[in-house]
Amino acid sequence: MKSNKSLIKVLSLLSLLLLSACNQQDKQQDMVQQSQVVAQRSFSSSAPLVQNFSDVAYGNGIYLAVGSNGTIYTSNNTQHWYEQSDVTKSNINAVVFNKVRKLFYAVGDNGLVLSSADGVSWKIYQELLPSVRLNSIAVLANGNEVIGGDGGNIFELILGADSSSDKIISREFYNDKVVDSSSSVTAVAVGGSYMLAGNSVGLTDAKANDLFEADNWTYQGKLDGGAIADISFEADNDYFNALLKDGRVSSLDARKQTAKWPRAVCVVHKGDGDCLVGATATSISTDISSEHMIVVGGGSDDKHTFISNSTNSNTWNKQDISDTSKLNKIRCFGDSQNSQCLAVGDNKALIIVKVQGGKLSWTKVNITAPAVTSFVPADGSTRVDLTPLMELGFNLPVKNVTNKSVVMYEDHVGVNNQVELNTLTPSSTNDQYTFAPTHKLKELTKYVLVIESSIVDYADMPIRAKSFSFTTGDFTAPQVVMVNPKDDNEHSISLAPNVELKFSKPVLNVAHNISLHQGSETGEVVAISEPTEQDDNGYVFHPSNDLKSLTKYCLVATDKIVDNYDNKLVPYSACFTTGDYIAPVATLVNPLNNSENVNLFSSIEIEFSKPVTNVTDATVVIHKDSENGTIVPTKGITEKGNNIFMIKPSSKFAQGGKYYIVLNDEITDETKNKNKLRNTVFNFTASKQAVKVDPLAPTAAGGTFVLNMHVDMSEELDVTLPSYFTAKTSTRVNCIKDLVCQLQVYVDSNMSGYKLPMDATMNIKGVDTEVEAVASITISDMPTMAVFSSRGNGVEICKVTDSGLSGCKTSQPLDATGKSIGEVFGSKISSSGKHIYLMTGVHGSTSMARGVYKCSVNKSTFAVENCQQQANTEGYNTRSIVLALSPDEVEYAYFNHMNCINEPKSGSTCDAKGGQRIMRCTVAGDESLTNCKAVTSNGFNKLIERMVVSDSGRNLYVNTNIGVQVCSLYLPDGSVRDIISCKVAGSYVPSSKWGVTMGLDNSVMYFLGDGRKDIKEAMFSCARNKDTYALSDCKSGMGGVTGLSGLTGLAFAKNYVLITDWTNGAYQCTLTSDKRSFASSSSCKKITDGPVQFKDLEAVDIFQ
Repeated sequence: MKSNKSLIKVLSLLSLLLLSACNQQDKQQDMVQQSQVVAQRSFSSSAPLVQNFSDVAYGNGIYLAVGSNGTIYTSNNTQHWYEQSDVTKSNINAVVFNKVRKLFYAVGDNGLVLSSADGVSWKIYQELLPSVRLNSIAVLANGNEVIGGDGGNIFELILGADSSSDKIISREFYNDKVVDSSSSVTAVAVGGSYMLAGNSVGLTDAKANDLFEADNWTYQGKLDGGAIADISFEADNDYFNALLKDGRVSSLDARKQTAKWPRAVCVVHKGDGDCLVGATATSISTDISSEHMIVVGGGSDDKHTFISNSTNSNTWNKQDISDTSKLNKIRCFGDSQNSQCLAVGDNKALIIVKVQGGKLSWTKVNITAPAVTSFVPADGSTRVDLTPLMELGFNLPVKNVTNKSVVMYEDHVGVNNQVELNTLTPSSTNDQYTFAPTHKLKELTKYVLVIESSIVDYADMPIRAKSFSFTTGDFTAPQVVMVNPKDDNEHSISLAPNVELKFSKPVLNVAHNISLHQGSETGEVVAISEPTEQDDNGYVFHPSNDLKSLTKYCLVATDKIVDNYDNKLVPYSACFTTGDYIAPVATLVNPLNNSENVNLFSSIEIEFSKPVTNVTDATVVIHKDSENGTIVPTKGITEKGNNIFMIKPSSKFAQGGKYYIVLNDEITDETKNKNKLRNTVFNFTASKQAVKVDPLAPTAAGGTFVLNMHVDMSEELDVTLPSYFTAKTSTRVNCIKDLVCQLQVYVDSNMSGYKLPMDATMNIKGVDTEVEAVASITISDMPTMAVFSSRGNGVEICKVTDSGLSGCKTSQPLDATGKSIGEVFGSKISSSGKHIYLMTGVHGSTSMARGVYKCSVNKSTFAVENCQQQANTEGYNTRSIVLALSPDEVEYAYFNHMNCINEPKSGSTCDAKGGQRIMRCTVAGDESLTNCKAVTSNGFNKLIERMVVSDSGRNLYVNTNIGVQVCSLYLPDGSVRDIISCKVAGSYVPSSKWGVTMGLDNSVMYFLGDGRKDIKEAMFSCARNKDTYALSDCKSGMGGVTGLSGLTGLAFAKNYVLITDWTNGAYQCTLTSDKRSFASSSSCKKITDGPVQFKDLEAVDIFQ
């Protein structure tokens, strides 16, 4: 400041921010060295993501700038700056040069304190308060440091005899009511006999320069305008200059003990109002030679950076600096004769500021120095290739990169060991150069690459000289040079050989990387002993167990075996074959040993494992019943080739007979050892095949029936049909044991040349076993007829032809007393074809239900006659009846009733009948139903509409209100059982169906119902598994047909199907080729035939 400012000697001055606790005791903590960064750090190509300068200092002839993310740059001339990386990753917030210790001291985030003499090698002290951000640092008169931080914290760094004995002490300071002790100490300055501290709310305190212990803090007042950005000391005039962040400056006369801060003056204008717009003032310093105060600052962008200077703190000259990030600190260095100032800021902004002739000037400095950022091969790398392609990468475009500035040496830098390099080729941007040695390098040799400082960037800034080194590798792969035993043509190699192998050089990892394999290099691994090392890089091992005779074995050595330089072995394998010590082995190949159901006319075939001699009737003998039983004569033994011999018995085997084939040890192989066959015995059992055919119900001319066959062993059966029968598929049927095999057969519609009724015979013969069976069926003199069951009209019967119906007749069946049998819900032709069972019932009340009737049909008039109510069925509201022949050939009839559907289950007449049950009756010789009993209990608890017996006759499909159930009718031993074990036939079958029908080939089931109420489609079909009885792939069968909704029945003729609709009558329809749906929207036509009304229809059945 100017000389008109008075001078007052102040005892001491220390500036520090308020501490949060009152009257705390001094807390001393030893400052422990955390790490000592070596003077020359290793090469690094990484840089901090953000580099903002926060402060700058000068000492020992070095300019030092610090900042965020551990940013440190050094220079010895302010023009050429070099980054010092890998010191710390923490933000460095302030730095000062200590002239007493001749060291730079810096502070930062997380309590960071560090020091350096040259800015390159740094000592990092223990972080005392990791949560405290240290903001400022200044040097006291005694050489100690004062440090200000967040939360009002202030510390003293006390210098010891050397840096290892330095200590940091937390200090107390003056506490006044007006001082906010929680505010951060943003600036400390030392000058004259005082130190001064300012904080983030504009408060300042003063203290004796080097008397922390004395309680002599002096409150210097609060500067209006908010936070103090910086404080500098003007030594020539003994003034402290304080800068507020809002851009105003106030000067304190340090010569007057009672001096107070005058009103702050804006560095932009005089008067009231906002000082700065879009910017913040950050730092103040005084140029020593011109005594100009200089203030810097800026905003969040590059448009508000400024510099302002003044000679009297009242009049300021502000200049904007375009395209420069915010400046965070300015510090001036030099003396009254020669000085300059450096301003640093965000994004590594650095400006040289000078005042000459009273005029302020500034120059931007690009501080980015050229440096090597990458080197290939990496520094210190080993096993480098002998013809490496080398690469140098720089952070800037550079020049002078030649064979003189980049030199390579063998082993060390010397005069006579330089390695010639080819021309260094630059990239298009001149920041990357590739090159290579002109000759192949030596193995296992160190090479040094020296980069000279003659390389400069395009601003002629030199690179810092640097060297790298690498070592080449040994790249000669080891090999196997000898192995024993070797293969020969005599097959004389022992079954317990010692295996030897030798390598071309010393190797490692042999123990687990050599193996012995049977058959090939990738065959089964053979256990071996631990390989033992021998002289001259040899190893030997032996198999853990004897090897097999006449067997190939392969030694494999993998590339996991390496030499001392990790060169992998050239993979190696060698094979040898052991001698022939194998006895011949015989195998019965036809029939197989222990096999059953062998064809009675089968020949015997025996295969030997190798060529043999002396296979005769004396050495191979067939016995019956035991190994010593009756000898079976043969027609001799014939060699077929491939060591297979065939024996042809003189006659066929006895059905079910057990046979033994005995071979003795007089059979030998053809080797010189004459290895003998061991005594061998085979056996087999001749076929006991039986074919069983299910009884067939009578059929009519033009009818269709299914031949169900069962076999004791799986084989194909040939079925021979009479001329008037036609099979739907091949008459050779593949039959599987325990499953039903079927053949669908059509009867000619024209049987005029035959007297009906008549019995037709079909012959069945096993293709392999030649077993025979006969099936018979009666061709009835009744025509094929369709029976419609009607609630209102009794029974309506029509003749079925290939093209449609004819001769329809309506009958109102009467019982023996001449009384109507009631509403008819279904029908079934008896097994003999002589009778028809009619199911009667009523809707609403069970009192009129009449049960099951057995009637006859007049073959000429189709009139239903002679109806007899079946015993124990009266009062049952019946719906459907099925017939099933048990395994012991007893015929049963199953019918269901729907009593109690519309009445309570107790307290009424229906209760005695049980309600919703299935009944089973025995079919007597005259086809009357006897011994009827319920085979489901009330617990069955399902509304039963219709039933169908499976094609095997073993299972019953029950159509209920909760879906289709499939129930087993017989126990495993074939005895009849009650229906107590049922399961859902298919999870996709909708419930509440009125009708169910099995397709002609038993592979599809059809379901009918009320499309308006119960199910979405009036007809749909499901695929049926004949073996598991499960239903799947259920889908609509309507095929676009409309107008049908209340479907109740479906029956199959040869070329079409008949459909009953209880509201609309009867229809004749065609199906698609897969029989899954109606063929088209027009594929159904309504049936009309004279007086027959076809109404209130409940079911339709075709009997043929």
